[in-house]
Amino acid sequence: MALSTEDLFQKALTLSGDVEDNFLELGKSLRQLQDRDSELFHKIVAKTNLGRRKAYYLVEVSRIFDPLPVPRSRLREDRLDKTPADRQARHGRQPGRTPRTGREHQFQGARTPDAG
Repeated sequence: MALSTEDLFQKALTLSGDVEDNFLELGKSLRQLQDRDSELFHKIVAKTNLGRRKAYYLVEVSRIFDPLPVPRSRLREDRLDKTPADRQARHGRQPGRTPRTGREHQFQGARTPDAG
């Protein structure tokens, strides 16, 4: 039996307390809420500490992985509960920047011959 919109809101609110353990179920609830009532979706984002980026990311993960026969344990191993920005911040990288390799660093100060 399908949950009412208000029940989905309450379920998402409850699941948002522990995103790491509930990210697939939370993503599914957020996706259903977004499809049914976008105002309530935005309200849950504002009411919880999820943040807009993470909420949309969880919705997208749900859209991609719900129909696939992938074990939840495998998705946890792949750290899909974390957005790419979360993973980069955890490793001390800024989003959009690639770390330098040793070779790039070695030639950073090298001069290039003038064409002309």
